[in-house]
Amino acid sequence: MVGQGMRGGGGFSKFVAGIALAVTAASVFAQQAPVPGAKPAPAANETRITKDQAKELFRSVDDILAFVSNDTKLPIAHSVKRTLISRDKVNRFLRQKFDEDESAKRLERSEIVLKKFGMLDRDFHLQPFLLTLLTEQIAGFYDNKTKTVNLLDWIQPEEQKPVLAHELTHALQDQKVDLTKWSEVGPKGIAHTMQEDNLHIQTDEAETAREAVAEGQAMVTFVDYSLKPTGKTILDAPDLAEKFKDAAADTSGSPVLMRAPLLLQESLLFPYSEGLCFEQASLV
Repeated sequence: MVGQGMRGGGGFSKFVAGIALAVTAASVFAQQAPVPGAKPAPAANETRITKDQAKELFRSVDDILAFVSNDTKLPIAHSVKRTLISRDKVNRFLRQKFDEDESAKRLERSEIVLKKFGMLDRDFHLQPFLLTLLTEQIAGFYDNKTKTVNLLDWIQPEEQKPVLAHELTHALQDQKVDLTKWSEVGPKGIAHTMQEDNLHIQTDEAETAREAVAEGQAMVTFVDYSLKPTGKTILDAPDLAEKFKDAAADTSGSPVLMRAPLLLQESLLFPYSEGLCFEQASLV
């Protein structure tokens, strides 16, 4: 039940973990290629990208999408919609998603149980933590509901591109298998009987495995795009997945994540670290 509770069903928790990957991945690749990672949000006087930079970023989506297709062998069924959004719009989107998303509701319910078992401090509040984490480290995201990749008007284009490679992998996965159907195969709502509870646990394990496969493939693309200036791929760096796992334990790049309970840290990063290990082993 603990695994089920913190996993949350793949929607909002998957989105949260996608933000955390940029911090961890940047530290892993720092000595292998000049990889820009997400940066903490400035407190004030934030600089917006120029119109020319925005145009260049929009054009880069198609180039990166072509790279992703070649790297993953996933076909491009159609172009991916893109939009440039402000931090205020991101914050409104996140709050709306938290209020509406089924997995976010499951996370909130599990928060009560985990506190009773002593796995979360009683003064820890999950929703404010997740929203703060997202606004601290967000560097772009794909919304499979609107089929749109969201570009940020306060992050420099070169800093967004590696994350775009990851998010556009999800876009092609979505075109291929429909990520909503792929990731959410379990029953909704609360279990009322032991039989229903066992079914929740079994399907949650399946959802976790599916999420790790999807995120692992996107992480491979993230790595390959990041290593592109060196002419190498993840196949040329067999120890990279283990380095990522080691770096995941170091949350110093994210002050918010660093303050999170260990259970929550590991739950958020599991699909990325273990998914990357699985995909790398499959490629060898």
